[in-house]
Amino acid sequence: MSAKRRATIVAVCLGCVSLGIWLLRRPAPAPSPVILHPSAAQVTVTQKHLAALGQTASRPGPRILRLSETDLNVILATSKPVRKMLSSRGVGAVQIVLQEPNALIIHASVRVQGHVQNVLVSGTLAPDPKNGLRFAVSGVQAGRFPLPPALINAQANQVAARFTQPTLRRLSLKVQTVSVEKKDLVVIGIPIKPASPLSKSPAHR
Repeated sequence: MSAKRRATIVAVCLGCVSLGIWLLRRPAPAPSPVILHPSAAQVTVTQKHLAALGQTASRPGPRILRLSETDLNVILATSKPVRKMLSSRGVGAVQIVLQEPNALIIHASVRVQGHVQNVLVSGTLAPDPKNGLRFAVSGVQAGRFPLPPALINAQANQVAARFTQPTLRRLSLKVQTVSVEKKDLVVIGIPIKPASPLSKSPAHR
């Protein structure tokens, strides 16, 4: 066997090994969001939790707002204004996962140039003086491919602001802390002016 042939075989073997390592290390594709079809009972429970938020407006001192992971996903699945806002951005199904101490993971199906792509966005929640809540994106994955967090950070915060600002304004709440306790999102804030009724929040329409 000539030296040239041996070199070719070695190069092919090394290429196969490199390809195998790349395939093993390549991230799994972003999972599809779980499409929630809430029952009437689930919707009723979420509506009661939202009504309880409105009752905190008349209490003195710091206010504690608590919504479960299920509540948030029911709102995403049933609120017409929220669905319209997401649809205008090419977002189809969305699923939120909460993780302690303040992490938020979003599974979504997004239509890009006529193709539906599963997207995984992870980040942390924190108070924001202007918008109430800030979502700091730390990781983005479209299919199998990671993307720069900065690519989606601004848009994610626009959606978060549209989702939370009306409620916080009607509760007249300045957010102090944001945390996740088990599977509940807990927001603590102080009143900044007399609160107006919560009934016109996007989650209630």
